[in-house]
Order: sequence, then C-alpha cells, then structure tokens
Amino acid sequence: MLDSAVRFDLDRERRIGLPEAVFCAGKPFDTLAGLFARFALRNAPPVLFTRLDAEVFAKIDPDTAGKYNFDPLSRTAWNAVRPRRPGVCAVVSAGSADAPVVMEAARTLEYLGYEVKPFIDCGVAGLWRIEAALPEINACDAVICAAGLDAALASVLGGLTMRPLFAVPTSIGYGIAQGGETALRSMLASCAPGVAVLNIDNGYNFMESIVCAAGAGIGRQSFGGSLSSGPVRNRRLTLSFCSALDTTMPDSILTIRIHAGFNASSFTAGLLALTEQTSGTAGAYLRSLFPGLDIGLELKPAWVRGISGWTVKFLTPAETGHGHRHPEEIEAIYAASRLSAGARQRARAVWHELVRAEARVHGTSENEVHFHEVGRLSNILAVGLCAQFLETLELERIAASPIPVSDGEVICAHGTVPYPAPAMFAMMPGVAVRPSSGIGELVTPTGLAMLKGFGAHFGPWPEMQISTAVNVFVPGCTFDNVPNGTRFLLGRPLPQPAE
Repeated sequence: MLDSAVRFDLDRERRIGLPEAVFCAGKPFDTLAGLFARFALRNAPPVLFTRLDAEVFAKIDPDTAGKYNFDPLSRTAWNAVRPRRPGVCAVVSAGSADAPVVMEAARTLEYLGYEVKPFIDCGVAGLWRIEAALPEINACDAVICAAGLDAALASVLGGLTMRPLFAVPTSIGYGIAQGGETALRSMLASCAPGVAVLNIDNGYNFMESIVCAAGAGIGRQSFGGSLSSGPVRNRRLTLSFCSALDTTMPDSILTIRIHAGFNASSFTAGLLALTEQTSGTAGAYLRSLFPGLDIGLELKPAWVRGISGWTVKFLTPAETGHGHRHPEEIEAIYAASRLSAGARQRARAVWHELVRAEARVHGTSENEVHFHEVGRLSNILAVGLCAQFLETLELERIAASPIPVSDGEVICAHGTVPYPAPAMFAMMPGVAVRPSSGIGELVTPTGLAMLKGFGAHFGPWPEMQISTAVNVFVPGCTFDNVPNGTRFLLGRPLPQPAE
C-alpha cells in the first residue's frame, strides 16, 4: 500500500544534484508513519522531513522516532545529515517572530552538510544590529534573508553584501501585511540589485536556488552585480556548494592515466566526476560562464563492456560540414565569457599549442591558421570549463601517463591521414609515449593540447595518497584489443620521511 501511494524520488540527487525531501503537511498519518519506519532501517539513505508538526511526530512509534533528529520550531526531522561540505551560509532574520522560517532554512542547510551562521533579530528598526553583524555576514559564502511586514531588510542587505542573497518573505505582520503578500511585493520591487526572491514562508525551497547559483560559482554577478570582480571574490563559492571538495584541502595532485579514447570531453568528464558534479549543477555552471549561448551538457554514468564510468556530452547548436573557425573567433568567445582572468590564460595556452601545431602542419604562419573539427564549439566550451575548474582547484601538479600511440589512420577535413593525426604529431616533441595495439584515434589533438597547455607532466604514477578516483569514457566510442577509457585520480603527496 505504501509503495503504491508514495513514489519517493531516490534518483533526484543524481539527476539534478538535489536530494528529495518529504513534505509532511497534508499527508495521512499512516503514510508518514510508514515513511518514518522505512527510513529508520539500517543503511537507509539520509532523508529530510519538512512541515512536520510536533503533535504528529509525537504519535510515531518511540523506537522509530528515536532514530530521528526532530526540531519542533523548524518542524523538520532527519535520520542522518549528509557528509560535511565546505561552504558557510548566513541566515538572517528581521525579528524573532521569523524564527520558524529561519530555522527551517538553517536546518535544511545543516542536513545538506553545510555550516550555518544564524543572525536573529536584525530588522531595520535597529540598523545598528545589521551593522554589527555585517563583517561576519560578508565572511560567509551566501546569505538567506527572512523578513515580514515591509521586508525592508532584504533591500538593506542587498546594498551591503556582495554575496548571493536569497530573500524569503514571511507571513509575519499586521493588517496590510496580508499574510506575507506585502513582504513578497516589497522584495520583488527592491531597488537593490542581486536579490533573488523565494515564496512566502518557504525556508526549504531556497535550497534549489542557492545550490544551483553557488554551485555554478556565479556569485552576485548573475543577478545584476559586477561581472569583472565577481569570479575573484567568489572563488571559494565555485566549488563549495556543488562539490565535496574544498580548495583549501591538501589534494593537490591530479593524475590522468590514459588508455584509449581521450579527448576534450574526457578531460571534462574527469574533472566533473572528481568534483561530484551533476548535469544540473555542471550545466548551470557552464551557462553562467558563457551567457547568451544556447548550450548545456549531459554528465551521465556509462558502462563499457560491463565497466562503469562517466561520459560528458556538450549540447550545442548543430555545426554542419567542415566550417572554418579562426583563433580570433575563439578568443572572442572567451572574451565575452565570465571566465576568470586566470582561466582565460589557461585556455589560451591550450589553443596556442593547437595554433602552433597547425602552423607547422600546413607550413603557414600562426596568423593564417584556421581550425576544422578541432574548432567546434564543444571543444571551445570544454577547454574553457576545464580551465575554470583547474583555476579553482589550485593544483600543484598534473601527472599524465605516457600517451598511447599506434599505427592507423584518421579521417578528417583533409582526407585520410596517418594516426597520430597531423596536428597531434606536430605536438608530440617532448611528450612521453608508449606503444599500443589499439586501432583508431586513441588520443585526439585537442586532448593532447589540453594536457600540454594545462602544464601536465608525462611519466609514471606519482607517489600520492589517493582521495578520489573515477573512470571516464568517450560517449559511444569503444576500442578493441586495448583497455577503454581514462582514469582520473585526485590526491595528495605522500608525507616525506623525517631527515
């Protein structure tokens, strides 16, 4: 009966990066009791119950209820919190009467694994209270503001913080406050730029907005703030809410072990999977970096001959034929993007490798170079996205395996040519290689250019303590007689023995 009445979306987190929760208001008690019993079982996934009245929770079997953390003020309960993630969120209320909404927001964040700093009773009736709390508020990565009546607190904070600001109108107030409608309209009409407004009394659903915005690393610039300085001052935010990684942790070595099928999408899939992204968060991140482009991406699990891994597919407008794209066009795309200055420099280094290689292949100057397949928009996006991730991760070292090479042929705009492809062949001086029996384009020119442009060192496995490891594949591509895919591993240097 329970299973037919409730269809719990256990796949939501993999699909969009946000776990499902149980909204308790209005559900029959028997259904709620069954859900509580279900998620009290050993090895049950963490789950959050919202809008759970104390009198309802009091009726739950005591043995079952004892497995939950229940807070009557916020009306929330959970069986376990999720793993700790970096990122600190300020939760600011205008008055203590807003506490139920504020605590619902704080408890939701706590359940998701984030640190919360509450600032209660900071309404505009006493501006000195905001002034006193402002340094601590601005030290956080994001701000949630809950206010009723005229909700002026949202506008005031909007003019005082550069952090992403999410305003929640509450139903607190007399007469004309109209159950939060006045606060809602006031927040929507705020003259402060960069204020994102949520539904009345909704201390839970801000989660989607804050995770997507912070996960994309876009900071206030996405809501009308400054574009030039945003990526720098919000650098911690880039990974803090969408990843289990912290830029301050000592994981500073990325090793890439290449077998067969390595290209720009492989590099992208490796970084996204290592940092525990989803299609939702990664797609939002990509679109925030390249506003105005009709683009997206799919990060999906894949299996090649029974082995699991990850693939990435960039979603771009169709590019037919063998059109030319000049380096100046690529630079213009990056110039119009929101890539940080450091990320743009990394991306330029990759394309410089390709420009030099094409000039050598065709015996022309670098100013006369144009790209065919290599210049597709998907490659441009992949290089930019990976450059931004590497800028944020602040790695000390990228260690790549020797490149697998074999005899064979590649079909390109210039016809059938020997493998390695001419542009790749031109980039091979200084690159360590190893023989392979695989047939086909085991490594593409763009894949090799990204390794070289991003400063990878080619050689054996580094001495490291591995923290995270993932497999990646090229979508729809397999290779016979050789292992498929590429392995990405993130870790830290082994401790050096005392002298």
